[in-house]
Amino acid sequence: MNYSVESIDAFRRRITVEFDPDEVDIEFEHTYADFAFRFPIEGYAPGQAPHDAIDAAFDADAVAAAVGKALCDKGFGRVLGDADLVKIGEPTFARTDLPIAHETFSFALEVDCAPVYELSSYDPVKVILPAMGTSATMAPALQKMRENEALHALQKRLEGDIPEIMVDAQEQIQLQEIYAKANAQNMPFQTYLVQQRIDPDQFQEELEQQAEEMVRRNLALEAWARHIGVEATDRQIQANFERSGVPFPKLEEARWRESGRIAELRAAIRRAGALRNIMETLVVETV
Repeated sequence: MNYSVESIDAFRRRITVEFDPDEVDIEFEHTYADFAFRFPIEGYAPGQAPHDAIDAAFDADAVAAAVGKALCDKGFGRVLGDADLVKIGEPTFARTDLPIAHETFSFALEVDCAPVYELSSYDPVKVILPAMGTSATMAPALQKMRENEALHALQKRLEGDIPEIMVDAQEQIQLQEIYAKANAQNMPFQTYLVQQRIDPDQFQEELEQQAEEMVRRNLALEAWARHIGVEATDRQIQANFERSGVPFPKLEEARWRESGRIAELRAAIRRAGALRNIMETLVVETV
């Protein structure tokens, strides 16, 4: 697979992907095998139907359409991971012809991606905290307070306005998480908000504020990570899946790479490294 990425503006990217004939043929074989197992074909046992029988049982372009969708999804996912692009929202595909066996297949799309920001200063972060005890019971609360204050101070250094499209995308992520928690407890959404002491009338305003703070925090941490040279290596990514507890970590990693989520994981690893560095160099003044 070959690809190119063109910057249209600060956010928009145009991606062109091309699969060689061998890759196209492999996807055709996988799709025919999938059809043979998933759909009953008269006169054949599951998984035994030949290509011509499958073609006769479905619309003439059914298999080719499935192959095209699979190649577009895989190609887009791989490009996001290889080019280290974190998408914002869903892509817009250009009109694409159906793939043909033994021939090259290409497609193009446009997608918004997270831009690069800088900080006004990369000096050690300084925070002012109230004097607190040093007992073991207070340590977790004190550490959390230090992190929150450090992140708040870091966000103020971010240069430039935050694009609305990124805030909207973060709002949707947070909203989905809240809905999932409400469903997990078999609660109506409004009831869940009340239980969490969230005023339903102020919910939207609070959601927007939290989303903007999250976007600013992530962009600021990414800028810090670039400045100090934090990288997310393939070994770190592999270790992350091994620690996750999933039954087949290598298979799960492959799925993430094909879906394009590996770039999001890389960004999370970089932000975690940036936060560790910030906390190690943090200047704390107590009052």
